[in-house]
Amino acid sequence: MYNTSGQFLKEFIVPQPLNKPIMFLSDGILSVIHAPRGFQVPPNYYQIADDEADAMLFHFDANTGELVEKLAPPFEHLIARREGTFLRSKQNVQGVFDFVPGYYGTDIDTLYHIDIKRNKFLPVFTVKHNVTKDIERPRFFQLNKNLIMTVLYDLDPAGGGGGVEKDWIFTDLKNKTSSRVRILNDYLGNMNAVQPRSVHLTHFHNGYFVFNVQPEDLMEDIEKRLAERSCTEKDREILNKTLSKLEEGANNVVFIGKLKDDITTKLW
Repeated sequence: MYNTSGQFLKEFIVPQPLNKPIMFLSDGILSVIHAPRGFQVPPNYYQIADDEADAMLFHFDANTGELVEKLAPPFEHLIARREGTFLRSKQNVQGVFDFVPGYYGTDIDTLYHIDIKRNKFLPVFTVKHNVTKDIERPRFFQLNKNLIMTVLYDLDPAGGGGGVEKDWIFTDLKNKTSSRVRILNDYLGNMNAVQPRSVHLTHFHNGYFVFNVQPEDLMEDIEKRLAERSCTEKDREILNKTLSKLEEGANNVVFIGKLKDDITTKLW
């Protein structure tokens, strides 16, 4: 652990190698979660090699660095398989550790919340979908108390196993409705907050939307927005003012928006 000045404070010693871990700090406890490794048992079953060595969840005292508890994985299907298992968590809602277990080459259909204290996975949202040759599995996470974000992907045409973001869909849990969405930057002339096919899960984290862009790319995006018929005089004034301050080769521009807790029609 280091402070924001780079000064070393303390260390947390995990008694085994970790597989793509996620760390979560809450109420003085540092939780370290990883996808435990396993071996294949014919015909197609994966077994944990050693429950003690492959603990899923470690709890550390954040003040002393002492390991206070380690817990075995609650489900067999969280064991790492073949190329590996990876975990995702956005932590946008206070007290909620949400995650989607992901397996390379297979489908994802359920968002879970992790009960850190009891080491349990609680299913909270399930998607029914048909995977075609053009569409990869959807990925989703909790955006705020009322909204689930689903990201649909095109398969990587190069066959690399990844995908290109195709659509963003918000599901309103309160009204049980879903809609495709575009995210506009009303601070900067109501232009797209990110260009189509460049949206990503990493834009949302810890209750914020963050967009980091090179000045050259932002200049190009502004020029496109200025050419649109829907661009108002007020928008043009803001865009031209920003454009005049941008320089090629300068530092990146970062836009940060804080998500609201329970608003569905306007997120920021």
